[in-house]
Amino acid sequence: MMVSLAAVSARARMVCGRRGRALFAMAVAATLGAPAPGWGAEPGEAPPGAKRGPRQVDAAVVETLAVDVLAGIRRHAAGRAARADKGRLDSWIEASTWYVKEKIREVRGETGDAGKMGGSLASAPSPARSAAAGLRAKIALWPVWKERDLPVDSSFARVLAHGLRAALVNGAEPDLDVVTRDELVTLEKEIDEFNPLKLSAERTNQLIRSAGADILVILHLIPGDALSVTVSVSAQEVLTGTTLAAAPPRSLAYDADVARGLGVEESLKSAAAHFLVRLPGLATIRPQGLRYQDTKVQTPFGRWFSERFLAELGRAIDGRGRGTLAIADAAVGADQAQTRGLDLVERPVASLMAGAGGGDYVLNGTYWDLGETIDMQLALTDASGRAAPWQGAIRKGSIGPALLKSLAPAAGLEVDVDRVGPIGFTIASEHGEDPVYRIGQKLVMMAQASRDSFLHCFYKQADGKIMKIFPNRAHKGGRIAGGMVVAIPSRAMGFDWMISEPAGTKQVKCFATDRDVTARLPRPVAALDFVGLPYKTLTEIGRLFRDFRDVGLAEARMVITVER
Repeated sequence: MMVSLAAVSARARMVCGRRGRALFAMAVAATLGAPAPGWGAEPGEAPPGAKRGPRQVDAAVVETLAVDVLAGIRRHAAGRAARADKGRLDSWIEASTWYVKEKIREVRGETGDAGKMGGSLASAPSPARSAAAGLRAKIALWPVWKERDLPVDSSFARVLAHGLRAALVNGAEPDLDVVTRDELVTLEKEIDEFNPLKLSAERTNQLIRSAGADILVILHLIPGDALSVTVSVSAQEVLTGTTLAAAPPRSLAYDADVARGLGVEESLKSAAAHFLVRLPGLATIRPQGLRYQDTKVQTPFGRWFSERFLAELGRAIDGRGRGTLAIADAAVGADQAQTRGLDLVERPVASLMAGAGGGDYVLNGTYWDLGETIDMQLALTDASGRAAPWQGAIRKGSIGPALLKSLAPAAGLEVDVDRVGPIGFTIASEHGEDPVYRIGQKLVMMAQASRDSFLHCFYKQADGKIMKIFPNRAHKGGRIAGGMVVAIPSRAMGFDWMISEPAGTKQVKCFATDRDVTARLPRPVAALDFVGLPYKTLTEIGRLFRDFRDVGLAEARMVITVER
C-alpha cells in the first residue's frame, strides 16, 4: 500500500542544534572508532591532534543538506495533500449537487434516483471525513559507499552517509521515520553480490520496499578540485521513481591527493601485476572503453591508457611463460538478443560480451580528474558478471602535455541524471555501454527491461538537435517484452540506425513506462520522428515523462562517441 504523507509545514525544522551535532559526531565515531568527532581518516591513519585532518567531514554542511532535502520532501507532500483535498472537495460538490437536483425532481413529481439509491446529503463523501489520517512515511538512505566508481574513498563516503543519516533522523520528527542500518542489511549484501550500482533497479526497489521504505535518499558525489568534493542529495519515491526533492550542491573539504599517486608507467605496471595475481587464468581481453568521470564519454586519453595497459598486460603474461594475451572485439552476439531470462537484467552488459569459456574478460573503467592526480578505476568482467577491480592514483605531472589536453571531453555536454524507478531498465549498444562508432556504421541498441514496458527513445546530436528515434514511422509500437535482451532495431522492425555527421559526442536517452503514455505527450513528441524537436535539452524531454504522477517510470542514457 502506498503511504500518503500528511500535509505539513513546508518549512523544515533546523537540525543544527546541539542534539544534531552530537548525533552526527556519534555516528562518525561509531564508524571509525576515532576519538575526535567528525574524523574521517583512512583505516590505520593516526587520529588528528590539534590540526584539522585532510578527510574530515563538516557536520554543518551535512546538516544543511539534510534540512534542504527534508524541506523539499515536505513541500512535495504538502502539494500532494492539497491536490488530494481539492479532488475530494470536487467529488463532494459534484455528489452534493447531484443529490440536490434529484431531490428537486422528486418534489416536482419527476422521476428521481436519490431516494431509490438511499442517498442523502449527509452521506455524500465529505472531504473532511474522506481525508486519511496521513501515515508516517519512511526514508531509506542509499549505501553510497558500496558504489564502484566513487570519486572518493569508501571510508569517507561511509562517514558522510552515516552523518547524513543521523541528521535525517534528527530532522524527521514529527511526520517522517528513517529506516535503520539493520533493516538494510539484505540490500547491502545484494549490492556486494550484484555490483555495479542500481543494475537491477526493480530488485533494488523490492529490497528497499521490503525494508519498509517509501522514500529513497541518494548522495551524489562529484570531485571539485584536489582539495574538495561537491555533494548533493536527492529524494525519490520508491513506488513510482518520482523525484520528490533535491538539495542544492554543497562543497566539502576533501584532500584527494593524500597518497600523491604513482607515475603513469608505474600505474600501468601496478594494474597489470594486480590482474595477473587476481586472475591466473586470464587469456582474452575485450576492451570496451574507459570513460571520463560521470559523463560516460570515451576520450583520447582513455583510449591511450587502455591500449598501453593491454600492451603492458600482454608483456607481463608473455614474460611469465603463460602464452599470448588475445585481444578480441567487445560485442553482444545476435544469439543473446530476444532471449528469455530475468537474470539478464541483474548482470552487467559487459558479461554478455565476454566469452563463455574461462579466462575471457571485458575491460572497462572510469577515471576522475582530481587536480594533481587522476583516479583511475579499471574492471575486468567475466561471463558470469563477476568483476575484478583495480584502482590507482596517477600523478598528472607524469603525463605528457598533449595527452593532458585530452583528459576531458569537449565542453557543452549535457549530463542528465537517470532517475531510479520501479522498472529494472538498461540500454547499451551491441558494442557495450557508451561505445565509440565511426560515421557510416550501423547502431543496434540492446534494451533490457525487467517487465513489459513501453519505450520512448530520443537522440541528441553533437550539434544539439534532439529528435525522437523510437517508436517511429517504420515501427509504431514502443512496447517491449520484459525479461529479455531486445535488439532495436531487430530484423523484423524494417529500419536501420546509421551513424551520420556531425562527428562528436551524441546521446541516446530512453524512458520506459509501465503503460502507454503516447496520447498524453505533446503532439510534436508523439507524432514526429527523425526531425528536430522544439527542445534544447534532454532534461526538458525527461520532465515531460516525470510529470506523469500515476505512471511507473525508469530512465537510461547512453553516450556515443562518433569519429570520422
